[in-house]
Amino acid sequence: MNVIKIGDVITLNHQFADEASKDSAELAPKVHLHDACGKQTCSIEIKVNGLDPNRPRNAKGEYDLTYAQRRVRDYFEQRGKQVEFDPTTGKIFWLKD
Repeated sequence: MNVIKIGDVITLNHQFADEASKDSAELAPKVHLHDACGKQTCSIEIKVNGLDPNRPRNAKGEYDLTYAQRRVRDYFEQRGKQVEFDPTTGKIFWLKD
């Protein structure tokens, strides 16, 4: 079983915060770790309504879910791991075994 370490969550949250401008830092995505018997998952907290896969932010400067998913996927792929997202909301993810 692949394990998402708390350090990975902290690093991802720091990367999102560092990429946000000072006036939009509260809009940066946040990753939360959920650890339960038999399955470990994470969720992306994001404050945006519209999704645009071609832009990291919507017209109001808010981050979109597609951008956050891409950043999470890239982060873990650089570490040789694959991420799978829940097809229902796209906000919950886990590492593939």
